[in-house]
Amino acid sequence: MMLIVRFGLLFWLFVRLIFLFEKLRTRFSGTPGTVDGNLILYKIQRDQKRKALRGAFGVVAPDTFRFSIRQEKYFDRVAKLLGIAREFQTGDRKFDEQAYILSEDQRLLTALAVDKALREHITALLDAGNPCVVHCAGGRLWAEYRGKDFPDRTAPDIVIARQFGGEVAPVLAKLRDRLTAIRVEQWQDKRDPHVTREWIFYGASVALAAVAVLMFLWSMGMGFPRSMLFDNAERLALGVTGIGVLALLAAAVLMLRGTSRLHLVLIEILITMAPAAWYVSRTAYAEQNIRADRSPRQEEMIRVVDRYSRSGRRGRRSYYVTLEKWPDARIDRTMQVHFAEYSQLVPGQCVRVGYHGGRYGDPWIDSMEPSANCGTRW
Repeated sequence: MMLIVRFGLLFWLFVRLIFLFEKLRTRFSGTPGTVDGNLILYKIQRDQKRKALRGAFGVVAPDTFRFSIRQEKYFDRVAKLLGIAREFQTGDRKFDEQAYILSEDQRLLTALAVDKALREHITALLDAGNPCVVHCAGGRLWAEYRGKDFPDRTAPDIVIARQFGGEVAPVLAKLRDRLTAIRVEQWQDKRDPHVTREWIFYGASVALAAVAVLMFLWSMGMGFPRSMLFDNAERLALGVTGIGVLALLAAAVLMLRGTSRLHLVLIEILITMAPAAWYVSRTAYAEQNIRADRSPRQEEMIRVVDRYSRSGRRGRRSYYVTLEKWPDARIDRTMQVHFAEYSQLVPGQCVRVGYHGGRYGDPWIDSMEPSANCGTRW
């Protein structure tokens, strides 16, 4: 059961890493093309069936603004109601109810409040698909949409760019022109330092999730030494993770309070950094449980009662043996082994096991060798 949880955690962290890499993107790099005389950059992502999963369409723009504007979601409203997030209101009720502005740049916010055309262009992009996010950063202005909004998800990229991108490209060009008309200098971080502060948390989340994934892959080996239980390591990891998460939440509140980003960072801490930190701590404690163990080594003779193999995906087989009894009843009697060990461990024979109690009370073994002598018992 715990192995299933660990695989589920690995899959979740992979998903979060993909999302975060997109989140941290500061420059849109798409394929250039011409649609109805408008220069457009497009990027289509597809699923395993080659259907368009999502698409982004953009134009070149002066590097004077950094912002994201998307449809306002339910948890945005809840965060504002609870006072966790604070979003700028333009005074245009329809726009404020539809759009959620991820920016604290006063130059942009003032322009949104006084420029009706600017709001109308953004609204037109938001109405083209749901969900939609309009980004501006690094000299690019682009909008992202999900694939099911496209007329034909199986069409080639350039066809989708002409069909769907052809509708949004003129609006993007008009929005760029309105932004260009605003008298403002090249982008400087001091205009909205919260952009960098947000990226610090997302960058730390990427690093922590990547370390957790690498530790997962490293710990999947079936060699020796080998931990047989992780009960106490997991309890200790839970305590460390709890303290760390509380510290991160407090840091996020201090660095991003009074902004439209705070609740998003708080959620990220809870759904990515917390499970990643738990797995990293768990693996570290499990390793320390072995390396710092000073308990005497015991040799146990254990009878093999069964063995079997299973075929997984792509024909890969996994091999298992079931032992009669462990000194610690908490240990699962069935364990996965390499084929070389599996071929030697015949039911009815015994194995000589080097057994340790563990620094934190989680037992582990340092060797397992076939033996014809079953005389030694515990």
